[in-house]
Amino acid sequence: MTKKSREEIIGSILNFLDEKPLSIQQISENVGSNWVTVNDVIEELKKEGKVREIVATDKIKIIKRTDYPVFYSIPIRKEYKEQTLFIASEIVKEWKKQKNEIPLNTTLQKIAVEIIRNNNLNIPVLPLHYGLVTAIAIRPEEQINKNYEWKWHPEKNIIIQSIKEEISKHKNKASDEEDTQYIKYDLKLFQIRKEIISLFKLGERGDIKKLGEKLAQFNFMLPTDNLDIYNIFDRFIYSCNIIFMSRKPNKNLNEIRETFDVLWDLVTTNMFLKDSIRFVSHEDLQLFELIKSFHINSKMCTSDERVSNLESIANSINPDDIDVPMDEESIEIRRILIEGIERE
Repeated sequence: MTKKSREEIIGSILNFLDEKPLSIQQISENVGSNWVTVNDVIEELKKEGKVREIVATDKIKIIKRTDYPVFYSIPIRKEYKEQTLFIASEIVKEWKKQKNEIPLNTTLQKIAVEIIRNNNLNIPVLPLHYGLVTAIAIRPEEQINKNYEWKWHPEKNIIIQSIKEEISKHKNKASDEEDTQYIKYDLKLFQIRKEIISLFKLGERGDIKKLGEKLAQFNFMLPTDNLDIYNIFDRFIYSCNIIFMSRKPNKNLNEIRETFDVLWDLVTTNMFLKDSIRFVSHEDLQLFELIKSFHINSKMCTSDERVSNLESIANSINPDDIDVPMDEESIEIRRILIEGIERE
């Protein structure tokens, strides 16, 4: 066997990583070069900004191309990536043709979801931070001059005609795009989250009681498939209740808002990764689980730190400063809350 040159090894590595992230051991086996040489080349490519580590532990390193477009770098099947990029590119071109502008990223994602759903295409549509999206992080401005093949059913002309018709229903306003999708697909958790953010934006002019009610409603609707996430959000709600009943409930709104945003990131990341597993090949399941665990554990640590800070604020409130109506039931609630603080 002829020994590969360094340039050939670099080309092979980038070609294999174009399809999906891989561990250094997997890259070594695919390229047909020893681990030390591959690791050396990877370090060079990292310095050049062409690849980066997405998981790094004592036992394994997982590498991706910096231009790998899939959210959270999960290894979805190549055909899904190609199909999504074709649809995205055609949407951008048709939007430019009809409206003489580039669509917003939100608009592009929402239209792509409709094209996939309307044509019954088996392409990933997944929940993320602002509703249902494709699995691909698409930059509209990069798609205007891109050309991709369509080699699946239904025929290409049917997809393009569907895009032309769908574009006429959209106005390129991100908030409106979100609202329309939330109503159409009954995304109640996303609707409530948006209402909560609107209340936060009012700041001290906002209605604390209404904010507390919306947070409680959100907590009630939260998925329970991951109990660790559910429990950490429950701790957040408990601390919010204490702070909201204090005599200065607005004092820590920024801290509560920032903590809520961090928790929402955790919740939607978990939703996305939970639903995306069915689009991963059997051979890539172990790789997927490693990437999933890395993201969830990392966001869990950040969330726990933020909630712990909020708990410290709640625990520092003097029980006498907790403003609860003095009827019998409320006095009992106040007693329970104070005992809870003392236990902490």
